[in-house]
Amino acid sequence: MNQSEKKRARVLEVTEEMLQQYTISDITMDEIAQKAEVSKVTIFKYFESKDKLMNRVLHGTLTEMIDDITEIMESELGYEELYQALTALKLSRLDRMTPLLTQNIMTQYATNPDFFDMGSRDLQRQLAKKLFEKGRAEGKINSQYTDEELQMLLDVYDEGMKVVAPDFLLSHTDALTKMFLNALK
Repeated sequence: MNQSEKKRARVLEVTEEMLQQYTISDITMDEIAQKAEVSKVTIFKYFESKDKLMNRVLHGTLTEMIDDITEIMESELGYEELYQALTALKLSRLDRMTPLLTQNIMTQYATNPDFFDMGSRDLQRQLAKKLFEKGRAEGKINSQYTDEELQMLLDVYDEGMKVVAPDFLLSHTDALTKMFLNALK
């Protein structure tokens, strides 16, 4: 690893540590630079803005789930069990995070339109399409709904979740799952 890569890695490491302990609004680029022992100019060279740095670190914590999600999607589980396994995976990942990190992810997700890049959005849509196909094949999703309509529903559902307090959402996951699955029949 060359010197530049080491600096970049250190900035990411320090930022991740800080996101576990402080809200995004309480973290400054000056503090990150000081703790990472790099200049603020160096940070901006790698990440362009505070939002892009936060997105990179927070997105990194979420992308660790991709292999697990893919494995679950390729399993022989039925549609409802598959949906519940995906929800359980997300909840177990959230349980391993500090409350502040979870809050930071939810805040950045709700307020920053660039939180997920196009590759992430495409992957989400591909996984959703597989889920729709499985649900239709098992008669759990009304076949009159097109993939486009179902994706629109997910987008509306997703946007609506951004305005609800994270703690409330987490405490009502079972009810939301049941309502969502029943609504598609």
